[in-house]
Amino acid sequence: MEVMLAVVIVGVEFVSLYVAISQGFAVVQSARENLRATQIMQEQVEVIRVLDWEKVTTTPSPWSFNASLYPANGTNPGITYSGSIAVTTAPVPEAYAADMRLVVVSLSWTNGSNARSLRNRELRTLVSRYGLQITSFNLNRSRRRGMTLVELQIASAISVILFTAVMALAFYTARSFAAFTNYVDLDANSRNAIDVMSSEIRQADLVTAATASSLTFQTTDVGTGAKHILKYVYDPVKKELARIFDGGAPDVLLSECSFLQFSTFQRNTTPSLDNGFVPVSTAQPNLCKVVQLTWICSRKILGKSVNTESVQSAKVVIRKK
Repeated sequence: MEVMLAVVIVGVEFVSLYVAISQGFAVVQSARENLRATQIMQEQVEVIRVLDWEKVTTTPSPWSFNASLYPANGTNPGITYSGSIAVTTAPVPEAYAADMRLVVVSLSWTNGSNARSLRNRELRTLVSRYGLQITSFNLNRSRRRGMTLVELQIASAISVILFTAVMALAFYTARSFAAFTNYVDLDANSRNAIDVMSSEIRQADLVTAATASSLTFQTTDVGTGAKHILKYVYDPVKKELARIFDGGAPDVLLSECSFLQFSTFQRNTTPSLDNGFVPVSTAQPNLCKVVQLTWICSRKILGKSVNTESVQSAKVVIRKK
């Protein structure tokens, strides 16, 4: 009787711990999907910055577009995000309302951990002839006799099975906690790198050189008017992204980066509206108006490489050009 009761208790604890870990993975997956959704909507808003006023006001809306969870992975793109961009009159009573439009970027997708769960996100912004302003809406009884040999053998077999299951669960739990920790750490590093690069690229004068692994910009000091050279270089051997200012010592912005790619686009957009407005790719630095940053960070856990932070992607518009 005592053996069976102990088996039931251990079984309940085992199932409870397994469910807790599974829910933890579901929360992390949901956080990744929400982060990617924010990136996609921000990319679409950045693309709108390169459109002229006539194109924004005269093109029939809504415009539809699609994006994947892993844009840098062609073999397994993950879930698909479906979105639309609607342009309507600005909800402002002032006299200049005729020179403004409300742009609503809507996004929907099916949650990867629960195919029946439909997620929706929305981002609203006001566009005018002079730029954008983000408004972000969007008891046990004692036995009287000893155990028989059969009972002892059964109890020993059950104990061995439970011990093996507990050890496997402990190994799985430790690996899961390490993955969670790596995800938080790599995500913080990636966010910091995107913040620094986005701020500097937006204020750059122009692109002087560009490849898939390096970007070179000319910048101007606002206080003195002096010209400077800013360069971002990715080393695939060291798996590091470095920032070099005026030929000085490299400042590492990102490490453990297994994949990184820079893409450049000009001001013109594609005439097709099937996927919304998409900037035209260019290999000429002097025509570059939009820069896309895409990278994947990974870290080894118990000797095995795991993509604990799947992807970071952003489009940045050079404001001064």
